[in-house]
Amino acid sequence: MQPERVPPIVSPKTGEFWYRFDDPKGKPIGFGRLVMTRPPKGGLSVTWENKQICEGGTYEEDRTLVLDSRWRMLSASHSEDGKILAEGRREGSRWIGVSKDRTNPEGPGEKVDIPLTEDAASAMQFVLLAGIPLESGVSIPRTEHNDFNAYRQPYPVTLRCLGPETLQGEGRDLPTFHMALERGQNILNLWVNAQREIVKIDWGEIGMMVLSLSPTRHLFRPGGP
Repeated sequence: MQPERVPPIVSPKTGEFWYRFDDPKGKPIGFGRLVMTRPPKGGLSVTWENKQICEGGTYEEDRTLVLDSRWRMLSASHSEDGKILAEGRREGSRWIGVSKDRTNPEGPGEKVDIPLTEDAASAMQFVLLAGIPLESGVSIPRTEHNDFNAYRQPYPVTLRCLGPETLQGEGRDLPTFHMALERGQNILNLWVNAQREIVKIDWGEIGMMVLSLSPTRHLFRPGGP
């Protein structure tokens, strides 16, 4: 019996992408900035910046992820409020890193040394949804190590194309493909265009990010109107 063939992943469109972050009522609360570049040996280097106004204050995070040409996680980091909380790198088939205490991010932290599968990546692998085949029903199983628990605990996820969907934007129809990153009952929905750009991300109760043609950093206004 032949093993089931896993559909190939190609590179999402590289470049700098800015997003408007709206709350569920459509009020701007911040921005997202995604930068993707292609390393000399292939793969993908991802930098993510997300700042938003939230109940009781602000939330500011930065994440990085580097994948090789086989889409294996080589390194990753997660910071909040400018302080690194988790970071690490692949060494052979293991993940070697450090986890910092949120109450003492300047401290030495705790060493993380765990096995790492070939298909493992951080939660930032949602960007790979822009690289899977744009065909209804395509699904690709992967393993995720979430940034918020310092990449310690692996669990299965699925990258899935749900099919074509037309969005309304700037007074015109926008042909896209509806994608989903499925973590059991927790599903991240986003939409990708034919150029393999992520044009919309649904963060559920937090709000929605929509691709902008210009920088959106000004939408993050702590203490503003």
